[in-house]
Amino acid sequence: MNECQLTECQGKPRCEHCTAMDKRYGPPAGPDEAEKLAKDAISAYLRDCRMTDGAQLGNYLMKLVSVAGVLMAAGTGSEDAAARLEGTAKFILKTMPKQPGKLRPVQ
Repeated sequence: MNECQLTECQGKPRCEHCTAMDKRYGPPAGPDEAEKLAKDAISAYLRDCRMTDGAQLGNYLMKLVSVAGVLMAAGTGSEDAAARLEGTAKFILKTMPKQPGKLRPVQ
């Protein structure tokens, strides 16, 4: 990856900030690491929301999806963000059970 990923300097050679971040944190997370980080973050978020019953789960997770969608649109554009969210919705409709299941820890 030879191009800077910061919004203000995309397309240019990697800046000093990007190079310093690489040295401090290492390369960007791969798909498996990113999925684990996402699961850990969602588990912490739901715990910190202090749900009192399972019916609140949809509202809290929709808030998370909404914030993530807005951030994604800011970073990749609204058409790309909407297409990704639509793809996720289609995957859910195709592969997930129609009725709610038993709540378990995020897996």
